[in-house]
Amino acid sequence: VEARKRVLGPDHNHTLLAMNALAMTYQKVGDEERAEDLFSKSLEGIQKSLGSDHPLTLECATRFALFKFSQGRKAEAVDSLRQLQSTAVNAHSSDSPIALRITKALSETEQPPAKPPQGKEDPGPDKKSAAHESKKVDTKKKLWSRLSLVRSNS
Repeated sequence: VEARKRVLGPDHNHTLLAMNALAMTYQKVGDEERAEDLFSKSLEGIQKSLGSDHPLTLECATRFALFKFSQGRKAEAVDSLRQLQSTAVNAHSSDSPIALRITKALSETEQPPAKPPQGKEDPGPDKKSAAHESKKVDTKKKLWSRLSLVRSNS
């Protein structure tokens, strides 16, 4: 992202899309604060650059809404996705790729949580949390290892 800022400028679409991708990476490794900051900044820049009904803007906004959903902010996420769906359908069509993507995301956020298959018990919040934390730590280690390799090869 920093290289793109230097070469292309901080407001270039490619820089902003790289920021959005980095936000997704931070989300995956559990750094929610950085992820939210980058989602917000990249979306704001893309909206200014391309307008609020451009497919890339709508995609970035969908990612941000899904991030909010993953943080337990379901009502906020669903409201955002409903607005995005309306914008996509009005600006493009109901069968445009971005409108279909948003519709799918909206249906997934509005569904009640899936019940475990019969005969398999829900491991409960403590076991889920421990497994999730372990996975986050493993993912962070892999990410930092890859970043170290990239830096050493530069």
